[in-house]
Amino acid sequence: MAPSIAVSIDIRAKRFEGATGLLLDGLRLDVSEGEVLALVGPSGVGKSSLLRMIAGLDADFDGQITVFGQPASEAGPPGFVFQDPRLLPWLGAAANIRAVSPATTMSEAVSLLGEMGLSGFETALPGSLSGGMQRRVALARALAVQPRLLLLDEPFVSIDRKLVRELHDVIGRIAEQRRPTMILVSHDLEDAARLADRVIQLQGRPARIIAETRVETRRADRNPARLLEIVAQLDEGSGE
Repeated sequence: MAPSIAVSIDIRAKRFEGATGLLLDGLRLDVSEGEVLALVGPSGVGKSSLLRMIAGLDADFDGQITVFGQPASEAGPPGFVFQDPRLLPWLGAAANIRAVSPATTMSEAVSLLGEMGLSGFETALPGSLSGGMQRRVALARALAVQPRLLLLDEPFVSIDRKLVRELHDVIGRIAEQRRPTMILVSHDLEDAARLADRVIQLQGRPARIIAETRVETRRADRNPARLLEIVAQLDEGSGE
């Protein structure tokens, strides 16, 4: 049986007020339930804007986006990890989770932090955490709403590659164990190669899909040599 469609995107036109041209024009894309989709492209191409539209945070466009069969603006809230962790600086890690999801018990918040590899940091203030640890708290907070859809907007930006690879492992485990539908925005082909089931590459203004690549290798089997092959394949598809 074919997987059901989790997110259906049909954008006829998207422009910003005062802009002379369109940001998106005739963009059509479906995301299957349980799929990890990576949206890759240069800064300014519209990746983050598209993610906000999928989340229902931006309804100012001509077209339709549905999430599990409902208009994006009416669907239940997705888990959303922004480029900036957006943690409240006066609250500890567990309290930051509960501030967004009050229904989450302290025990559940502690468990989520443990899943992120942050056991023992439940009361730590954001200012005492590294950039990578702050991203993990933000990820735990996104999971607290038990989302069927998880949106990740450049979650690896501004942290060093060692921490990025550790975060790759955390997100990979979430994909395999929790199996949410996941849409990852990144400008880095390695992020897509490591995590995605399918990679959509965007380019131009208005943005268009220039390549679509399905990664058949299981995430657990993507060793360094295989990752290099996948990145090379994606790089070839981008035409660079």
